[in-house]
Amino acid sequence: MNVYLNKFMVYFETHRLHREGFSMRKISEELVLDRRTVSKYLSMDERDFERHPERQSFRHKLLDPYTDFVRERLKAFRITSAAQMHDWLNQTGPPSPS
Repeated sequence: MNVYLNKFMVYFETHRLHREGFSMRKISEELVLDRRTVSKYLSMDERDFERHPERQSFRHKLLDPYTDFVRERLKAFRITSAAQMHDWLNQTGPPSPS
């Protein structure tokens, strides 16, 4: 299923349960969502929610400068644990500005 379509269905289900009188805690348990996500969905109208994935795709990610380094290491060492990658990233230090 399309990820966006799945999120849209969860958004509408969140609002349906809220209209039926479910608390945010019960909604989060029912839909297996964090309570902060439920709160965020309930505070959005449909137009806000439609723009939400667009805003998320353009946000700055802290690990973007390390993308090439991580790809190279994963190509060279296919079975790499997250702990090992963390150690390598700590050894390399911050990337030089490009």
